[in-house]
Amino acid sequence: MKKSTSRQGIILVIVLWLLFLISFLAIQYSKSVRQQAKLSINLKGKLLGYYIAQSAIAYAQRMLVVGQDLTEPIEGIDLWQPDGELHPVKLVGQSDVNLKVGVEPETGKLDLNNATFDEIFNLLLALNISEHTANIIADSIIDWRDGDKLIRPQGAEDRYYQEAGCNYTPPNKPFKCLEELLLVRGINYELFWERPGLWRYFTIHNPQGKIDSESASKTIKEALGIEEEEEEGETLLKLQNNVIYRFITKGIVKNVYIFYISWQRFQNNKWQKVEERFY
Repeated sequence: MKKSTSRQGIILVIVLWLLFLISFLAIQYSKSVRQQAKLSINLKGKLLGYYIAQSAIAYAQRMLVVGQDLTEPIEGIDLWQPDGELHPVKLVGQSDVNLKVGVEPETGKLDLNNATFDEIFNLLLALNISEHTANIIADSIIDWRDGDKLIRPQGAEDRYYQEAGCNYTPPNKPFKCLEELLLVRGINYELFWERPGLWRYFTIHNPQGKIDSESASKTIKEALGIEEEEEEGETLLKLQNNVIYRFITKGIVKNVYIFYISWQRFQNNKWQKVEERFY
């Protein structure tokens, strides 16, 4: 009798453990299904957002070309200019889309591959970056792109990155994209994307290195000592032939945040995509 009771007790414990295990697996499976469903929805939203962002840019391109024949602003009309101003874009049949698009020429930005130490350093100071950090970043940018392994006074070459635990070293070649700055000594996510947002002031698409005073920001003009031309009345910025423009699209598409940058070359009244980033 005791053996039978003991055996029943063991069976009961095993059954309870099996029930617990099955319940645990069921809960984990349910969580996994919900996570996959959420990822699927986000992926669908991102994919839709990508194509809607491209549609918004196509609309912006048409609006920019429309204003080319005008010589002065028209009251009551939202005239698009390549001045960086963000314009709201409403697409037919997309009530749950809230996007804004801005356009600005790369000729108004400092080219990473041509700028001198002084130009980089002075711009960083104008962006309220400390003198110590500005020295490190400016020297490290030049060390990153130059063709030698010589270390500038506050720069960085292979040894610094290896000791910092990085799985990369300076290529000693020109920058291929803006995000490459995130790999350079002294630059982090906040400096690049948020405050002060270095991505707004630098480019790799102004190979001549000459800053266009009409399209450059006030910060860049002050940093580089570019005098503003005094003009009477309000003037319209015109599209320039064979110049690359940066289209910035951001907003909400079906509850998913979209941030899209497209670089387009304007040539003979046509647009040609040069580079794009979708976040």
